[in-house]
Amino acid sequence: MSEGNNTEQILNEINSSIVKIINNKMNEFNLSQKTLSEKTKISQPTISKLLSKKANFSTKELIVLSDALKINLMNVAYKTYENFGKQNFLYEHNNIPESDNFVINTTRHAFNGYIGNSYYLYYKSTITYEEKIIEGTIEFNNTENNRCSVKMKIFTGALNEYGDKIYKEYYGDMIISIPLSTCYISLKNQKIGEISYIMFHHMFLNNNPIKCRVGAALTTSCSENKRPTMHRIVLSQTAFDLNDAEDALFLDSQLNLNGSKIVISEQNLKQLLKDSDVEEMLDPFAIEKTKSSYYILDEEMLLNSPMSECDKISAINKIRKYSVTDDNIKINSSADRILFNYINSINL
Repeated sequence: MSEGNNTEQILNEINSSIVKIINNKMNEFNLSQKTLSEKTKISQPTISKLLSKKANFSTKELIVLSDALKINLMNVAYKTYENFGKQNFLYEHNNIPESDNFVINTTRHAFNGYIGNSYYLYYKSTITYEEKIIEGTIEFNNTENNRCSVKMKIFTGALNEYGDKIYKEYYGDMIISIPLSTCYISLKNQKIGEISYIMFHHMFLNNNPIKCRVGAALTTSCSENKRPTMHRIVLSQTAFDLNDAEDALFLDSQLNLNGSKIVISEQNLKQLLKDSDVEEMLDPFAIEKTKSSYYILDEEMLLNSPMSECDKISAINKIRKYSVTDDNIKINSSADRILFNYINSINL
């Protein structure tokens, strides 16, 4: 988006916010445009133009109107400008036009069931040595220009002097791809200089809100190395109790980057088979047929080999080629189904 277009959009946002406040105050005080004109000495035709958004407010007009309506309209203008910067930064970088493929305008049917809703959010810590689940919230709201603004708050694990949780806040927006059935969220935290991306499967919901989704996230790790990180996230209207063993186990397992095939060591499987639920589900004969031995190789140890760098890279490439891993890890429909069914079971 060009600088000129961006400035015009900001002015439109500010004018819309101010007009909305003025109309509310006029209704509250039972003021007509004529009466407001008499109180402010601003001509009635000018007030009519301002309230119909055919003209921009001057500083003098804002001061006079603020005094007459007992509200700080300059502060309204500033807050709107500040929120615009938080909520609409994406349009400065990606001027994606509205089309049959991309849905940006929230009045379109694809956004039904998403706008005005908030969700609890969970993902695994991006710090390698931390085995804990991070929690937060994410909310989807409508802007004055019919865009889906997104606000995400992540609990840092710290408390302020009053004992309240301290959060990192991210602002951005969401667009929907119709042919790919995907919601794309781009988020920014200006304070720490981070941009994050979230994707999850889109469904047409009419006016029923989505209950939950398993999504993919691309962020930067919180460790000292600050490395690009890919992980799963869970969005849910139902809160999970991380102190509850069953909830914690469910989230821990669903946030693993497993594909449709679950690879498990023989030792862990033997331990699991002592659990009656697991034993009942697994067919011992099927397990025996797929039984195989696996080795865990530490790449850091391989890199410390005395071999030349070229030989080390060549060897690691060959090892990776034959390793047990998927080319990609899809968040398939079963992941959403398992999450949905679990939430339904705890809400019974």
